[in-house]
Order: sequence, then structure tokens, then C-alpha cells
Amino acid sequence: DAGFTSADFEGKTIREALPPELAEQYEPHLGRALAGGTFRVEHRSHGRYYISLGLPLRQETFVFAVLVVSYDITDRTRVEEALEESTLQLATLFAVAPIGLCV
Repeated sequence: DAGFTSADFEGKTIREALPPELAEQYEPHLGRALAGGTFRVEHRSHGRYYISLGLPLRQETFVFAVLVVSYDITDRTRVEEALEESTLQLATLFAVAPIGLCV
């Protein structure tokens, strides 16, 4: 849990709402959404891994806010990292000690 609530962001700029390192990381994505685009970014924060999705909220053609939803993907990311490590170990094993398969 990153510890944020929607009240932490309402009526604030990104630099007012987030610590400097997070604000700098998010600012380009939020700028894209304020210009009418969307974003999807995976990142690490508060010792956890997240995926954040952002989209502009419009009133006719005017973007008045950006909706950002973040999901904690720490467990998934750790499983992916373990799988990658196992794959690397297996590839190293086959490179060092070639094993033939008999069918």
C-alpha cells in the first residue's frame, strides 16, 4: 500500500501531491494525459511494484483532470523475476554441460 488516498491528490498539482522523485517520474505521463492521451507505466515505489493507468477526464473537448488507477503487481513481478532467473540458470547449465536427449 502506497498510503495515498484520492484526497491527497484532489485540487493539487503533481508536485504538491507527490514526493519530488515520484513527481518527476509521473509528470511526463500526466502531461500526455492532460493533452488528451492515455498512459500505462510500470514502476517501483514504496518498495513495491505497480502498474498505473491514466486517462483524461473531459467535459466536451476540455480535459479537466486525469484519472490514474494504480495496481500493486509486486507478486506478479517477483514471480516473473524468479522465472527469468530459473531460465537463465537452466540456459547456463545447458551451455556448460551439454546434455543430449534421446527420444
